[in-house]
Amino acid sequence: MPKKVLKPKNRLIVFRVCEDEYEALSSACALTEARSVADYARSTLLRTVSMHEGTEELLQRQILNLGRKVSELDSRIQNMLRLLEEFRP
Repeated sequence: MPKKVLKPKNRLIVFRVCEDEYEALSSACALTEARSVADYARSTLLRTVSMHEGTEELLQRQILNLGRKVSELDSRIQNMLRLLEEFRP
């Protein structure tokens, strides 16, 4: 029984490759369970896109976390400076 297609593929992207590039894609495709070079290229490209999306979100979280830590360090340094001022003759 054929699989039901939940999201039909109705958009087409076309790009040309040289013979060497095609051979490299074909070899990589043979090492995977992809049904075709096109299937391999599509899944590889989409995996790359999703990795970049995850990376961007991770970087944003890390930047926010660093900002919080810098603020906390600044606050502690200000407190230390106040304490030093209090003990100066």
